[in-house]
Amino acid sequence: MGNMVGNMGCDIVKKLVKWFSRFGQGVVLGLVSVAFQLLIALFPEYDKMKLKPTYKGENKMEKASLLWRIKDAIRWRRKHIGFGFRVLRFSSPKEIAPPLKERFHYFLATLRVLLPIPDRYMERRAEMFALGLRLVSENEKEEIYERKGLLYAVHKGRLTGLSNMIANINLLSQYQEPPVVVEEGDIVIDCGANIGVASLRFAKRAGKSGKVIAIEPEENNYEALQKTAKLNEGRVAPIIPLKVAVYKENCEVELFLNDLDFSAHSIYQKRKKKETRLRIEFEKVKALKIDTLVEELGLERVDFIKMDIEGAEVDALIGAEETISQFKPKLAICTYHRPTDPIEIRKILSKYNPNYKFKEIERGEKVLFAWDEL
Repeated sequence: MGNMVGNMGCDIVKKLVKWFSRFGQGVVLGLVSVAFQLLIALFPEYDKMKLKPTYKGENKMEKASLLWRIKDAIRWRRKHIGFGFRVLRFSSPKEIAPPLKERFHYFLATLRVLLPIPDRYMERRAEMFALGLRLVSENEKEEIYERKGLLYAVHKGRLTGLSNMIANINLLSQYQEPPVVVEEGDIVIDCGANIGVASLRFAKRAGKSGKVIAIEPEENNYEALQKTAKLNEGRVAPIIPLKVAVYKENCEVELFLNDLDFSAHSIYQKRKKKETRLRIEFEKVKALKIDTLVEELGLERVDFIKMDIEGAEVDALIGAEETISQFKPKLAICTYHRPTDPIEIRKILSKYNPNYKFKEIERGEKVLFAWDEL
C-alpha cells in the first residue's frame, strides 16, 4: 500500500515538474518578448530588419528563426492590445455602440497578452471572458456557446474565429452605421453569412416581425449556420439559411476553399492564382442572382442587404439590379477585397438609384454604406 502511494506521489511530482518546465519556457519567452518590445520602442531603427514567414509559418532565414518568433510575439501583442483600444473607444454613434461596461470588459481581457504566460494556457478562457461566452454543450464535431440569451454553433476548435466575428460584428458594429441600420420588421439579405454571427445580430434587431435570408455556399459554415438558426428559433426574427452563392447569373461556380481561414472562401476568380497556396481545393456550388432569390422566396420587399463575399461583390450587385432599383434597400457592401471596388460599386449603385447617399467606413475592414434619403 505504501509503495502504491509512493509511486502515485512520484507520478504527480513528475507531471508537475513537466508542466512547470513547459510553463517556465513560456514565461521566459513572454518576458523576453516584452523586453524586445521596449527595446524596439527605444530604438526604432532596430526594427528595420524584415523577416517574413513563409507558408505554414516557416522562416526563410533559419538562423534568425528565434528572432522572428520573438518579433512575431511582439506583433501579436500589439495587434491584440490595439484592437482592445479600438473597442474601448467605440462609443459613437450611440445607436449601435455597445455599453461602456461591455467594451471595458473586452479591453481588460486583451491585456492578458502583456502577461508573460503562454497563450495556450489562457486563450480559451480569456476569449470566453472577454465576450461573456458560456459553453453550453459540445461533442466531437461542434461546440455551442451562449451570449446574452443567444446561441452560437461552431465547429470544434473554431472558438477564436467565433470570438473575432462577435468582436467585429457586435462590439464594433462592422456592418451597421446610421442611417444604415436594421430596424424592427426589416427583411434582410445577408450575403456571406458564414456561421451566422451577423445574421443573428440582424435577426435580433429586426425582431420577430422581421426576416433574415442568410446566404452561405460553403458546406461546413452552412452546417453551423443552420444549427445557429435552429437554436434561436422563437428568440429572434426567422433566419432562413440558403446554401448558394450570389452571382451575376444563375449557374454553377467554383468555390475556392481557404484552409487557413474559414471566413475567406471565395468564388472570385482573379484571387485564384494570387492565393493558390491558400486554396487547397475547390467545390462546385449553385449560384443564383439576388433578383432570382427574391422572386423564388416571394419577398414583398427587401430593406437591408449586407455583402462580405471575398471579392465577388460586384458580380453579386450586377445580379441584384431589379431588387435594388425597385426596393431601394439600405446597403452595407465590403470594398476591401479589390482596389477598384470602392469606385466600381458606387457607380453600379448610383446607376440603380441616383438618390443613394454613400459613406465608407473602416473598422478593420472597409465597408461602403448606401441609403436613399428620399
